[in-house]
Amino acid sequence: MAIEPKVPSSPPHPGHLPVTESSARSRPYQSERPMLDYRVYLIGSDGHFYNAVPLKCTTDDEAIEKARQLVDGHDVELWQLDRKVAAFKSYPGQAS
Repeated sequence: MAIEPKVPSSPPHPGHLPVTESSARSRPYQSERPMLDYRVYLIGSDGHFYNAVPLKCTTDDEAIEKARQLVDGHDVELWQLDRKVAAFKSYPGQAS
């Protein structure tokens, strides 16, 4: 029967956590949703994009509400990567 040498355990260094505890703290809570990258494209009267506004939102609905606020005398498209999420038309007299 082999006897394994007993290795003295040293106390953890201040600020250092065991791997399992450390990785548990770095994970987001299950109820948190990841922030997604969106872009709101402002469309000029010639039909071309003339500006892009980056957004970080947790849902399409949140991004749609933020994009809707940017309709100000020009059409707007909301994209999440290569997926077109919504388009908003500007109507005469809508500009503030």
